[in-house]
Amino acid sequence: MQLVKISILFFYFLTTRSYGSIEFNKIKQSIYHCFDNSSDCQQIKVPIELNDEIDESILSIDKFFGQNYLLMTLKYNSTPNKCYSLYEIKNHIIQTKEKQILSDGSQLCDYKKTNDQLINRFLDGGKWYEKLYKEKEKYYQIILEDQCIGCDMVQRKIYNKNLNYLLVTNEHNLFDRKPIIKKIAVKQAYLYDDALEKSKTKMYLIEDDKVELLQYRDDFYQIRYLTRAQKLIVKWVHSSDLL
Repeated sequence: MQLVKISILFFYFLTTRSYGSIEFNKIKQSIYHCFDNSSDCQQIKVPIELNDEIDESILSIDKFFGQNYLLMTLKYNSTPNKCYSLYEIKNHIIQTKEKQILSDGSQLCDYKKTNDQLINRFLDGGKWYEKLYKEKEKYYQIILEDQCIGCDMVQRKIYNKNLNYLLVTNEHNLFDRKPIIKKIAVKQAYLYDDALEKSKTKMYLIEDDKVELLQYRDDFYQIRYLTRAQKLIVKWVHSSDLL
């Protein structure tokens, strides 16, 4: 009789996994979860289709758009990214269809929410990406994207009606990064229509003119220059012509 009790207890531990305040019971196909207030606990039904995936994942629950979502990330991950699969929870039941909440189709990774904004951070192809989104109805609309390699400076994409580029400083906090301003270091710095020698124009800037950096490619910077007549010029210049 004692042996039977021990066997049953051992079997329970094999089929019940605890994740902080989340406990998954594979046999009962349910998750027991307590919210921030430890007295606010609930039983959440797990569809059989997700049983194995949940069993192989680290679980958490977070709220988006006023709705609870189950977040799953693999226990054994060979990349530095911590990315999640999202499943909406309705009426204490986990929905079987994975949910996409980012407008550009990116996977939700090491994210941070602030008010109605969300920052998503991940490594891809040797580049670090940080994307800023703003809440819009039932999804997050992308506002800007920062990416860097090594990172003396950060390439920023700004999503307005048109896609705009800007090089910014490399502060750790995305919101602290500032546009990079450089001076012309030579007497005459000729401007180019593209990052190609054959695209040279007759236009030039002079020593100490200040320009804002937009992009870098093949030893050229794309720059923005405001003339005395308040006209904006966007061209390319040799990186060696800048201080």
